[in-house]
Amino acid sequence: WGTGYFFSPVSDMINTSSIDPENPTAQVNGSLNLRAQVVFPGSMNTLWFYVVPSANFDQSGLAYARDTALAAKGEFVFGGWEIGAGALYKYHSAPKIMFTASGSIFKGKVAVFGESVFQYGTAREWAADGDSWADKTFVAQATVGASYTWKDPKITFMAQYMFDGNFDDDKYTTQGNNLALTVMFQKVGIEKLSASLVGVFYFGKEDVSMNQADSNYIATLMQKGYNILPTAAITSAMLSWSPAKNISLSGGPYFTWQSFSKAPTVSFQLTAKLGGGSF
Repeated sequence: WGTGYFFSPVSDMINTSSIDPENPTAQVNGSLNLRAQVVFPGSMNTLWFYVVPSANFDQSGLAYARDTALAAKGEFVFGGWEIGAGALYKYHSAPKIMFTASGSIFKGKVAVFGESVFQYGTAREWAADGDSWADKTFVAQATVGASYTWKDPKITFMAQYMFDGNFDDDKYTTQGNNLALTVMFQKVGIEKLSASLVGVFYFGKEDVSMNQADSNYIATLMQKGYNILPTAAITSAMLSWSPAKNISLSGGPYFTWQSFSKAPTVSFQLTAKLGGGSF
């Protein structure tokens, strides 16, 4: 659904897990859904309609219908830019609207993307009182990013900023200001050798507390695919060797900051990939 690379609040509306900013190309879990597409003749404009049924089959027909979400999204192309808008509604849950944009600037040299989500109420507020539309909080999330590829030396720069205004549901994940950066070297001396520098910074996330209520809530978030870590920032520098297709070996230093006021924890990360798996 979304356009974001490291963060995508729009995709989180319909997916059952979020993008891992440290490994943004990894597969995310999408929800089971039924969808229909309407294409406007003579254009690239489309409309999408989604029915997202409940995964809980042990309930009555009426309860199952109430747990089914409905969503729609339109995608429109204007002068090289793709603009999207949509909405999602589920009974006793926060209604949401979303906007996306992607295109390029500087004569196509820099790709840019952005998205935003606005919702009425947090998940905790609707769980506490799903029958009332009063006393709910308006929540906004927005992100913008850009990428540039230096073709001759095969170097890609990418950065993304996200503001997460959901200070109720996301206080242990991405609340407040977040920034992710990467530099990818597709060739380091030889074709089979590549490198990457990655930095992910959570400027507003709270430290994980140990009280029972928050521990239960954190467990629920982790079951939904959220990456809950007691960290304020993560940086890494990886060197990768790929002797054959779908085979690679990567290693490099890994820095973790539990707090910006403390020195980082330094470790060494080693990853081997064979086909679709990693070890």
